Amino acid sequence: MRPKTGHPSHTYGRYQNVFLTDGELADLQASFPAVWEQYIEKLSEYMASTGKRYQSHAATIRRWAGEDAKNGHTLMQPGLQRKGG
Repeated sequence: MRPKTGHPSHTYGRYQNVFLTDGELADLQASFPAVWEQYIEKLSEYMASTGKRYQSHAATIRRWAGEDAKNGHTLMQPGLQRKGG
């Protein structure tokens, strides 16, 4: 379950700290087909290393991807596997 909202979610990322519902994941996959996995991993590593928390992981990924696209940046990290339920 997603903390506070009660919506069913799954954990993602190397540190199992990125929470996304099936709908959020599908939306990220459709919006960012080439890089959605890299942004999940980036968010997972960032939160684990800094202790920072976000109210919406999907919104954070969308914001980061939008900023990177606007600035002409791309991610070049290897993909990840979905973990957990």
